[in-house]
Amino acid sequence: MIKKDIKNCYKTSVVKYIVFVSAIFYFYSCKTTESVHKDRILWPMRGKKICSNVEEYKLNFNSIAVKFTASMNDSASDTKFNGIFRIKKDSIIWVSIRPLLGIELARVVLTPDSVKFTNKLSSSYYLGDYEFISNKFKVDFDFYKIQALLTNELFFYPEDPDSLFKIREFKSTIDSGCYCIQSINDRKVDRYFNKIERKQEQQKTEKSNRKTRKLNRFSELIVQEICVSPDFFKVERINIKDYTYNRNLNIYYSDFIDLEQNKFPQNLYINLKDQTQDLQFKIEYSKININTDLTYPFVIPEDFKRTVK
Repeated sequence: MIKKDIKNCYKTSVVKYIVFVSAIFYFYSCKTTESVHKDRILWPMRGKKICSNVEEYKLNFNSIAVKFTASMNDSASDTKFNGIFRIKKDSIIWVSIRPLLGIELARVVLTPDSVKFTNKLSSSYYLGDYEFISNKFKVDFDFYKIQALLTNELFFYPEDPDSLFKIREFKSTIDSGCYCIQSINDRKVDRYFNKIERKQEQQKTEKSNRKTRKLNRFSELIVQEICVSPDFFKVERINIKDYTYNRNLNIYYSDFIDLEQNKFPQNLYINLKDQTQDLQFKIEYSKININTDLTYPFVIPEDFKRTVK
């Protein structure tokens, strides 16, 4: 009788153990990719290797079409809208913006050397270059940066033809379960500030040089941090800090799905903040098609007036 009780007790313990282990396995298997790799132990990796892995695993496409819902929030308003963007790689970005009722409100077409859009709400249009975007949002984004932003690709800010070469100088770290690279380490930032303070003390009366010094400091004091997932080497966040003008640009990607034997985010969050603005964009991709035949129509109605702003 005792042996039987011991045997039953043993069976019960085994069953409980199996149920417990199964529950743990189920719990962790249901986590998103983002939460799983935060608990992983990662070995250090050089910045050059991190970037080469990101390039290797980026989505390979000639064209892409994405339906999305979005919201834009600032201190004064909160606007929600739907839209579609189409991209012919390295050639054109076409965007149609519609309010929730479905009638097109605006259409935007970007090429490597031009920016143009129509605004049906104000019956106006714009034809120009990327200075419009720089003046509007206070960031120097060209066609290729915007393309990379929308398609979860690696880009460097500010523009530097030697960025790929200088990757070897980037500081490589591990943060929140991601591999991260930083263009300038914290010690260099401190040295820059100390250097600027000394120059300002020495040249207080040289008013003619102030503008020149300000421009020279612009590129020196922009720090970019890029963090990628260790599982599939996709960019998860990009943080850009402009110390000169106290401006921050934060970009986050989340909810990656399988797409053509690759990974692609369903959510994009952008926060641009400085002393005069705090803009937040939340974009959710709902339907994604790649390498299909696309059109990029753009017509300016005759009664629309040209705007220069």
